[in-house]
Amino acid sequence: MNMRIKSVTPLGLCCAFSIVFSLIAEDAKAINLTPGQVRTVGPGVPADSWALQGATLNVLPGGQTLGVAAAVGSVLNFSGATSTGTVSIASSTGTFLDSTMTASTGIGLSVVRNGAAGAGSTAQVSNSVISGFGRGVNVSGGSTVTLTNTQVTGAGVGATFADNGYGLVIVGGAALVEGASAVTGSNGGVLMIDSGAADATPSFVLDNSTITGTAGSGIVV
Repeated sequence: MNMRIKSVTPLGLCCAFSIVFSLIAEDAKAINLTPGQVRTVGPGVPADSWALQGATLNVLPGGQTLGVAAAVGSVLNFSGATSTGTVSIASSTGTFLDSTMTASTGIGLSVVRNGAAGAGSTAQVSNSVISGFGRGVNVSGGSTVTLTNTQVTGAGVGATFADNGYGLVIVGGAALVEGASAVTGSNGGVLMIDSGAADATPSFVLDNSTITGTAGSGIVV
């Protein structure tokens, strides 16, 4: 099945913008990478939180993080990696292969832009598992995410309507869910919101994949 949906329904959810990138960036214990720096995390390296500004982080098979906040032209590469905190990319790019991202108190993967005028982010996720509290995956601000053969789960009741158990939340961004992916929310499968910005129209394409709202609709617009 191939489904293509665009919505311009304004929900007036200013709270949807409350998450620009993870609070990891403000964590004094996070390892900070500055523009041009490149770091690699492999198996056996102690798990840490990372904050990137125009930097590159490669997490190899067996590598672990406690969460990553990548901003302003950063590059984040996961391959066979595990994160036990929110992974956020803002005006950056991320590639995730054979990886697991689990956040018990926040979004699993957030794909946004840095500030109101920043460029959107791009994330490619393949053969991976993502779970988050309130939202599994969040994409906004002209950003795009592609989920291929990936399992996404959002569960729990958060502080805003958009955090109330959705597998995928699209706020003025675009998402392609393909290749036998499955998106599940304890409330709804996919929530689409008009951001009210110039790139307000959220776009969602479903191809050979499933979306499930355990207690509600598969798609909420």
